[in-house]
Amino acid sequence: MKLLNLNKYNLEKTIWTDKDFEKMGWHDSSVYAISFSDPAEVNLSFMCFDLDYIFKWLHPKEGEDGFSFWVSPCTLIFEDVINLKMEFDSGLISPIGLEIADILKLENDNPDDAAIKWQVNFQTGIMLFESSGFKQIVRKEPVFTSSQSLSFKDREGISFSKMPYKNFH
Repeated sequence: MKLLNLNKYNLEKTIWTDKDFEKMGWHDSSVYAISFSDPAEVNLSFMCFDLDYIFKWLHPKEGEDGFSFWVSPCTLIFEDVINLKMEFDSGLISPIGLEIADILKLENDNPDDAAIKWQVNFQTGIMLFESSGFKQIVRKEPVFTSSQSLSFKDREGISFSKMPYKNFH
């Protein structure tokens, strides 16, 4: 992967929530690990994704072949998760891992129900569940790169940290 040297990405904030859903998109975000609840937090049911979030896609300039991207490692946390259903085609799972095609917020049949219905479409499967919402924590400043994902070294391995990076202005 070749890191390109450009100006900093103008990041709006380091913690995003379901209130920002309409401004967000996870297409082609690489997922490195998924965690279900922290045993130390007995009364909480959550699901965390360690992923590389693509903040911006840049079209190739004249004479260039591929897109460039602003990418950052993030922790996506769905809170109060219930009714989880998963289906994956193990014959299609890539050696590079899971990649999100899209995250959809589904219509709720019961207007009195506060839970939000979610559908996470992966390139190789699907997750359906309900939750009270989500937070996405930006753990490291976005990097300008020719790849949609970062190396383990650049992203500092796998993490479910809930601490946003400190150099945010």
